[in-house]
Amino acid sequence: MRYATFVLTEQARVWWRSTAETLRGQNVQLATAEEQAQLISWEQFREVFNEKYYPRDWQIQKKQYFMELKQQSHLTVSQYENEFVKLLKYISTSMLSKADKMEQFIQGLRLEVRQGMSYVEANTFREAVAKVANIEKRLVNYRQITRTKELSGEGLKKVVPKQGYRFTCPGGGKFKELKACPKCHKPH
Repeated sequence: MRYATFVLTEQARVWWRSTAETLRGQNVQLATAEEQAQLISWEQFREVFNEKYYPRDWQIQKKQYFMELKQQSHLTVSQYENEFVKLLKYISTSMLSKADKMEQFIQGLRLEVRQGMSYVEANTFREAVAKVANIEKRLVNYRQITRTKELSGEGLKKVVPKQGYRFTCPGGGKFKELKACPKCHKPH
């Protein structure tokens, strides 16, 4: 195990020295690693690292999956965000601006959550995620309240014999009467 670790570490060191010189565009040996790091941006490092250690077709597949990512009905906003961020590392920041990143995230949300975002403004990705989570929480609360009302009979149809169906309005409003179908006994 130590030998394998040494070989992998040594291979990475050799690769990095060669790559760093290429990225700097010069063969000058700088005194410290800190000076070397200042000449190479994180984005440059990430690009060459991905080229070396992730096959091109795999990168394309991940980018495609990222662009098509949608929040499935079984995923919470938090789970969708985790998958989004996990795939985001395969997307170059030069390819996707901060605004595009936020828009891509919002467009992948379930319709009911995305519609809620149309009434909310967010300036950053973090802010958008927080607001979307709040919208989801409100939707879940609304569903629970609606389900409780359904189970208790509040707000549901009530059959009035030989007269048809009556529907209660939330808040104690008037009944709306519909005639029952003679075949299926449902209102039409």
